[in-house]
Amino acid sequence: MPRSSPPSKRKPPTTAPRALERLIERSLRQGTQALYRDAALYDHLYAQRKDDIGFYVKMAQRHSGPVLEIGVGTGRIAVALATAGFEVVGIDAMPSMLRQARSRIAGLPASVQARIVLHRADMRQFSLGRRFPLVIAP
Repeated sequence: MPRSSPPSKRKPPTTAPRALERLIERSLRQGTQALYRDAALYDHLYAQRKDDIGFYVKMAQRHSGPVLEIGVGTGRIAVALATAGFEVVGIDAMPSMLRQARSRIAGLPASVQARIVLHRADMRQFSLGRRFPLVIAP
C-alpha cells in the first residue's frame, strides 16, 4: 500500500464546491484543529486573502516597533510585516504551521529572515520576557 506524504508536502485538494463542502464537514466533526494540522491546505485556502495585510502593515507603522503575532500560522502576515521592515515575533501551537512558516521564510532574503522569530507556544499561556507595542492575532 503506498504511503502518503506528510501533510505539509501533500498537494492541497481542489477547492471545488464538493471538496470544500467535505472539508467543512470534516472541520465541523474534528474542530478547527483539522484545518490547522494541514498547513498546505491552510495556505491554499488563504492564498487569495490579501486585503487584511495592508491593515496590519499600517498598524505596525502607527505603533512603530516590534510586532507580536499570536497565531502566526504559516507566516502570511509575519512575512508581509518583515518585508515592510518590521521585527516580528510569532507564536503558534501547531508544529505543522510553524514548519510551513519556516519553509516560507527560508525563501526570503536574509535581511527579511532576520526580522522574524518564531516560537512554539500556547497563546493561553506564554512568556517571551519582553513587551511589544503592537500585538496582533489575525
